[in-house]
Amino acid sequence: MPFEHPKPTLSTVKELYGCALKCGFHDCQEPLFIGHANDSGRSLNSRIAHICARREGGPRWDYNMSAEENRSASNLILMCAKHADEIDFLNRAALYPVPLLREWKAAQVTLYDKASSGFRLTDDEAAEVLVRSEVTISLVAETINLGGAGGINGGSGGGGAAIGLGALGGHGGPVGRINLDGADGIGPGSGGAGGGAISPGAIPRRLHYQATEGTGYSSGTDGNDGGDTTISSGDRVLLRAKGGKGGLAGTGIRGSSDRLRVSALLLVNQGEQREGLLYVLGGGWNNCALLNVPTRVGFPHIILFEAGGIPEAELTASIDVVDPAGRVCGTQSFPITIQKAGDVLRIARLGTVAADVHCFGLRSVAVSPAPRSPMAFRVFLSTVAEGTKRSPLG
Repeated sequence: MPFEHPKPTLSTVKELYGCALKCGFHDCQEPLFIGHANDSGRSLNSRIAHICARREGGPRWDYNMSAEENRSASNLILMCAKHADEIDFLNRAALYPVPLLREWKAAQVTLYDKASSGFRLTDDEAAEVLVRSEVTISLVAETINLGGAGGINGGSGGGGAAIGLGALGGHGGPVGRINLDGADGIGPGSGGAGGGAISPGAIPRRLHYQATEGTGYSSGTDGNDGGDTTISSGDRVLLRAKGGKGGLAGTGIRGSSDRLRVSALLLVNQGEQREGLLYVLGGGWNNCALLNVPTRVGFPHIILFEAGGIPEAELTASIDVVDPAGRVCGTQSFPITIQKAGDVLRIARLGTVAADVHCFGLRSVAVSPAPRSPMAFRVFLSTVAEGTKRSPLG
């Protein structure tokens, strides 16, 4: 087995996130966490990447590095998920040598220091600040006018300025009537009073608001995770090789939002989206006739998502088929892409989810804004033996 250093400690993880703001990859602006709407929390958007690999044979492995050096903050850099994988791909690792990654790590820490630490002064600089902060106000002009101007038509004016012992500022205009003439000052050097104001409610507020329309789409399907490969002797598993992680469609950089909603789910024979409208042929199944079981069945469907008020992002949604025993027998996840945020945004998706059918009975098809979210939108249908007429709902 390849040699492997221990994982970083929790204190080291805190230290890393305590001195960085964004991904350490050059010019990447991805934040380390993505905040949720309405201050409802945040989601992790980053990973810890090793400059010199943690496992023997990995990218930039250093035989001379001790365990403590390997898991120290100086050998770790925070990156978004995309770039954490990028620097570790075996066929690309040579493009990111140790000196370059250490340079990026230093730049990441420097950026945080500039953004959060403010100016650190020497004793001499602090003394200079105190000297220069003793300021004398000097007024130099041919004419200095301290009188307050009259109020602008429709708004109440402020009182006039005053300088000198015993000087008083002029009163503001009374509320409830219109007075466009400034009054005389009360004391020596005081300014004239401001004009009056129109009483509250005399000018109607603007009541109309123009809603904005967003744009978005849903295309592609995430790959499913690969199954484990095992070598067994009787009931005992001697060797297990973990299956690979399924790839993500789109950019693969997913955010989250508690505003994404599912407003419609319909099982159909065929659907088409054209010029902002959905055209459905044979929609609303209440049963699916099968020749025999076990078999694998595809369920074509239309989903309508409501995404108004969500910032530009790529989100995840999923659809599951659940058998009569409550087991998930078919699943699929896919991206929801918000191209342009708006008050009004609906995104339609046409797709097919496949499920393994091992028995006849009632099944549910559920679509969720996030994988297996409790806010699922469900439809039910029955699977019956061949010969039962398929009856679409009207």
